Amino acid sequence: MAHIDYTALRMKPSPRKVAAWRESVRAHDEQAGLHGPASHGPRPHASSWVSVVASLAIAGAVISLITGLMILLTERDTFGILAAAVVAAFVFGGLWVYFQWKVRQLAEGWSGAYRLMAFAADNGFHAVPVAGPAELPGRIFGRGLDGNRVRHDVVAWNQSGRRCQVATESWHSGNPADGDEPEDAGSCRYLAVHIGSYDLPQMTFFAWGIPDEDPSDDEQSGERQVDDEQTDGPRLGDEQKDAHRAGDDPGNPGTQSGEPQSEQEHDLDPRLVLAPGSQALAQTIFTDRVVSLLSDPAQPRDAEVVEEWFLAYDLTDTDPLDVAGWERTFALVAALPAALGEPGTKAG
Repeated sequence: MAHIDYTALRMKPSPRKVAAWRESVRAHDEQAGLHGPASHGPRPHASSWVSVVASLAIAGAVISLITGLMILLTERDTFGILAAAVVAAFVFGGLWVYFQWKVRQLAEGWSGAYRLMAFAADNGFHAVPVAGPAELPGRIFGRGLDGNRVRHDVVAWNQSGRRCQVATESWHSGNPADGDEPEDAGSCRYLAVHIGSYDLPQMTFFAWGIPDEDPSDDEQSGERQVDDEQTDGPRLGDEQKDAHRAGDDPGNPGTQSGEPQSEQEHDLDPRLVLAPGSQALAQTIFTDRVVSLLSDPAQPRDAEVVEEWFLAYDLTDTDPLDVAGWERTFALVAALPAALGEPGTKAG
C-alpha cells in the first residue's frame, strides 16, 4: 500500500500529549455511557494543567512581590525583595514538579495506544484503543463469556475496495468455582479482509503444519485425509478440516494459557486444507505470494477463509507498533484477489 506515513509509530510522544489524549478518550467514553480503561486513574484534565500551573505560579509570584515591596517600603530592607523571589521560585518549581508527576502518571501505559491512534489518523484510518468483540465468523471469535470478550488496538481501513481490520481479540470463559484454570481464555492479533460477496468454501492454512489431532475427533467427523504430495507452496488436503481446537496446541492462536508464543520454536511446514471442490478457488486466493507472506518467519500466520472473509492469525506475540509488521500486513492484503463475486461472474 503506497504512501503510508509511519512517522507516528517511530516517534516518542511527550507525556503531556499522551495524557491529554487519554483525557479526550475518557470524556468521549463518559458521553457515550462507556466505562473503558481510560476512565480509571487520575481525573484532572491534562490539557488544562499547563495553564493551571502558570496561573498558580503567577499568583504566587505576585503575592510574594507585593509582600516584598511592602517590606521594602516600611522597613527599607531589600532582603524582602530577595525573599519574595526565592518564595516565588519555590512555589513555581514545586507546582511544576507535582503536575509533571501527575501527567506522567496519567500517561503511563498509554503511549503505545497514542502512537497507534496517531498512525491511523495520519493515514485516514478508523481506530479505537478498546472496542467490543468482533462480529466475525472465524475460529477465535465468539469464544468465552459474552461479557468477557473485548478488542484492543483496533485499526480499520479500505484497501483496493476491500474492508480490512486489524485488532487483538481477547476472551475468557470465567474462573471455575473449584479454582481450576478457565476452560477457554486467550488473545490473538488478527487481520480480517472482506474478499467475497457470497459464502466461500472453507479453507484453512497452517503455517506450522497441521497440529496433532485428537483421536476422539475422528469418531465424530470421520478419518481426515491429507495429500502428502508437495505442491507449489502448501500441501493440499481433500477434506475440510475443523478449526483449531482451543487446547494446549502451540499452533493454535489464543491458547488456554494465553502465554506469548514467540518463545516457542517451530519449523515452518505450511499446509493448506480445503473443502471438496475448492482447489481452483484456493489457487486464486492462496497464491505463492500470499503463502510466502503467511510463512514469513518474522511473522508467521495461520489463515482461513470463512463465509465472505479472509482471516489471518498471528502465531507470535506481535507488536502493533512494528513498522515491518504493518508493511507485511499491507502487502498481504494487496496480494489477495479483488473482491470475489458470485460464481460465474467477474471479480471486480
